[in-house]
Amino acid sequence: MVDGAVRGWRPPYWGVQRILASVAEGWDAWEGQLALQGVDIHRWMLRTLINAAEQAMYLSAEDDTECKRIEARLYAMPVELRRPRRARTRAAAAPEQSQQPEQPQRGVMTMAGAQALMAQWGAVDARFGAG
Repeated sequence: MVDGAVRGWRPPYWGVQRILASVAEGWDAWEGQLALQGVDIHRWMLRTLINAAEQAMYLSAEDDTECKRIEARLYAMPVELRRPRRARTRAAAAPEQSQQPEQPQRGVMTMAGAQALMAQWGAVDARFGAG
């Protein structure tokens, strides 16, 4: 089991991004399955939704090895961020000449992107939780 609620909302944000992508991909099936069990997923807070989705992934594993494999895939650093240490040191020592802000790499969620996603889900929480 992962420590804290989705690692306490600390980095790696890509883990949360992957969990939410999985939720979005299988939303209809998951919502229907829970509805048959009498669970109203629309009343859940975002943290509950993410934790439940992560735990559902682990519960689908056949054994401990597969469970660890799922966790490793969820929280693995994106390929775009995996650079050899020497390359990172060189990049830090020789900053680019252009003054343009650095664009996020494809498949990588920035802090601002994670905060925007959390705000969006918070709005959904508020809309369905108020009823």
